[in-house]
Amino acid sequence: MLFVPNIPIVIEPGVSVLEADCLAVDNDSNTRHMHIKLQRLVLDSDTAANLPFIPTTKQPHVFTIINNLQQSPLLIIYDFLGRLHMVYTRGDDNSWERRDVAEEQVGRTVTQFSVRFSFASAKTRDKFMSAIGQLVDAHNANQPLDSKLVKTAITFLARSRTPPVLIPVAAAKDDTKKLKV
Repeated sequence: MLFVPNIPIVIEPGVSVLEADCLAVDNDSNTRHMHIKLQRLVLDSDTAANLPFIPTTKQPHVFTIINNLQQSPLLIIYDFLGRLHMVYTRGDDNSWERRDVAEEQVGRTVTQFSVRFSFASAKTRDKFMSAIGQLVDAHNANQPLDSKLVKTAITFLARSRTPPVLIPVAAAKDDTKKLKV
């Protein structure tokens, strides 16, 4: 599986090549760090039929490592303004796995309530995220939760230097009809 931890979050809409850092995780938990160049994918009728999404004018900027979509392990999609929108990676069964990008990661207005947790190191954060991911997967599969994972997650939160912080949310209210000009 590929992870792209360092990619431009905003691009010039006319750019044809991007540079990014990529992590490849093998089945035996080997992690390889690579520097990759992403090429703009020409969106024509042949390409559009092979994409895992319906291309629209809202997401016209698609980048990939290899122009052949049957072999490409990664798709990076930017919206019409050049902001990172979503990432597709190939799964173990050769199917596309969609990863949406959170609004706060790319500078969009946050419209969903959320909480920010702080960790002393990336290693601690990764262990916490792994434990939470496993708990969510077990819950979604209607399996019993592993008490060790729950204890691990709570322990990491308890060790946090700062308590969880509520992130302000932009309220989406439409009172323009009442506005007199």
